[in-house]
Amino acid sequence: MEQISLVYLFVNTDSIYQFTYSEDKHLNFKARLEETLAPFVEDDKEKRLLTHKMTPQEAHDKWLAKEISIMEYLAAIPEVEI
Repeated sequence: MEQISLVYLFVNTDSIYQFTYSEDKHLNFKARLEETLAPFVEDDKEKRLLTHKMTPQEAHDKWLAKEISIMEYLAAIPEVEI
């Protein structure tokens, strides 16, 4: 298995930091990160679903009150075919 080694040399100091990284460490870190972020990702999905149920005026009011992001606001505006 291939390992990656990063070496940090700090300017104007004698400090050296070496960090080794393997595929196993990468997969373990990825699993921990996904587990940590899962509640936030689920909340984000729920928010996106709610924006589709808002009227454009409700979305506008929520955006002005900084309750939703600009992307959520834009998602609530229906597309109109020209």
